[in-house]
Amino acid sequence: MPKALSHGHYVWKFDRNAAEVSQDLELMGPKQKKLDIHFTGVAYDRRYPVVWCGFTSFVGDLLWTFDPKTKNFKSMGFTKIREEEEIKIHRGMHVGPDELVYFGTASLITIPRRRETPGGRLFRFHPTTGQSEYLGRPLKNDYIQTIEVDHNRGIVYGATWPMARFFAWDLEKKKLIFEEYIADWPHQLRIDDAGNCWGSYAT
Repeated sequence: MPKALSHGHYVWKFDRNAAEVSQDLELMGPKQKKLDIHFTGVAYDRRYPVVWCGFTSFVGDLLWTFDPKTKNFKSMGFTKIREEEEIKIHRGMHVGPDELVYFGTASLITIPRRRETPGGRLFRFHPTTGQSEYLGRPLKNDYIQTIEVDHNRGIVYGATWPMARFFAWDLEKKKLIFEEYIADWPHQLRIDDAGNCWGSYAT
């Protein structure tokens, strides 16, 4: 496995059996939080060319690139601006025709803690400057599971966790257009030519 450096630790050296494995963040040991890293979204960009990687990282190092030629990973430095509950980019990444990377931040909060947290944020990353531009926080208390961007109409569509809500966000005005409880958590959204947003649904 290629080496992915995060805060001085190599992913391939992590011994899950030696760590205090838990699905409850409050019970996780510090070693697991530093080293337990997972891919939760990727997008290939032929223009650079790199694979953009969205991670679950308990220390908040969420956005990386992978160079297929050199086999090297590189952090985009999201830890500098992350909020405490922002733990992953969960299927919430989109490479646009404007050569920017759009993403939303997700979490692993539980229902009892939901009202104590601010909610996920939308960003677009500028590869030429290395900066993440803040676009807004669509829904208070809930985090962004997935997004799709309609560049023709300037709209970001998304779905949230832990409450299963769907939203539409105006990119230019940076404000909420619409939100509705949908009782499901689609992991992929797609826009058709007419501007309709489609997603999976399960009862």
